[in-house]
Amino acid sequence: MKRHLYITIPILAVVIVAFAGLPWLGLGIMIFTGLIALYNAKWKFMRFIRKSTWLSGLFFLKAAFVIAITIRLFFFEVFNIPSYSMDNTLKVGDVVMVNKLHYGPRLPQSPFEVPWVNILFYLNDDARVRINEQWWDYRRLPGFGEIQRNDVAVFNFPYDDKSFFIKRCIGLPGEEIKLVNNKVMIDNHNIQEAPKVKQQYDITYESAAELWSAFKEVNLGIDTTRLKAAQHHIKRFLNYEESCELENKEGIQSCVLIKDKRNSIENQSFDNSKLHWSYGNFGPLKIPSKGMSVQLTPENIAHYHRILKVFEGLEWSSKQECFLKNGKAVRSHSFEHDYYFMMGDNRTNSVDSRSWGLVPEIKIVGKAQLVIFSSYKGKFNWNRIAKKIL
Repeated sequence: MKRHLYITIPILAVVIVAFAGLPWLGLGIMIFTGLIALYNAKWKFMRFIRKSTWLSGLFFLKAAFVIAITIRLFFFEVFNIPSYSMDNTLKVGDVVMVNKLHYGPRLPQSPFEVPWVNILFYLNDDARVRINEQWWDYRRLPGFGEIQRNDVAVFNFPYDDKSFFIKRCIGLPGEEIKLVNNKVMIDNHNIQEAPKVKQQYDITYESAAELWSAFKEVNLGIDTTRLKAAQHHIKRFLNYEESCELENKEGIQSCVLIKDKRNSIENQSFDNSKLHWSYGNFGPLKIPSKGMSVQLTPENIAHYHRILKVFEGLEWSSKQECFLKNGKAVRSHSFEHDYYFMMGDNRTNSVDSRSWGLVPEIKIVGKAQLVIFSSYKGKFNWNRIAKKIL
């Protein structure tokens, strides 16, 4: 019976993942099943290993080590949320599970990216000198799907591989994005924002009692004892649905979106001396897709200057005021990567692609799908256990 299971189960699994477009996963299942069959084989040597406590223990220890590395490299990773930029989708202290299978696992580009194995390379002086180098070319195995708008994704910060960020994908390769008075437009159309994206609103009310009643009906908390009697204004972070509900409640005179007052873009990704973009009024910016060609005009250079140097292999010549490739001036360029525009759900408190620029596909780690648990400043939040990320 066991023999039939060893044959039937892996064959079924391989067929299923093959139809899903994941032949590498099917190969992995076959190898894993083969190792189990090998351990249970009737060969004299394998019987000797099974009877020996220390040999079988060593076998399982090594197997557990390989399985743990495999899971972290190809299947799932765990990250902690350090900031409020994704509030209220994600809270500070949330520990989230990131699914690498969804977009396809990214293969390591150096041994320092292999969990636990990298310790051996850290201890080697010759290897440690190359810690910031790319040892192998970028490769990504097939996944179940591609990045979609409103996916919450984890990625390496584009200009520091040691840092990991988590944001919501707003703009896809080939699209044109712009923000007008804090509202996102894609290809000149308003987009359907994720339900939990929130911005700051100025709420005008008639009395503290009516404000408290309105907030209670919309399931929002408020401490009315801190309100000034003659103020009749309060600022609050709300998502779009909450703002619409609140505006229609009795005693609420208005609920107005406050413009993002951060007037400058504090980074070198975009030449803001020419563009004059802000966090609330940004673009239009064409998001590059793989194979998209652009003329290297002053306007496009202002848009893509940094990614052309860092990710596209071009060199800027201040003397000639143009980009060089292999030492020769180039006037046009075809992009080698897909790029994405990422934003935090807490829009007016998020530093994101509006500041540090576009995220190339090579930096994407996986899709954040589940809050495993949440603990902040020693307090465990039981309401966030196994909470799905939307």
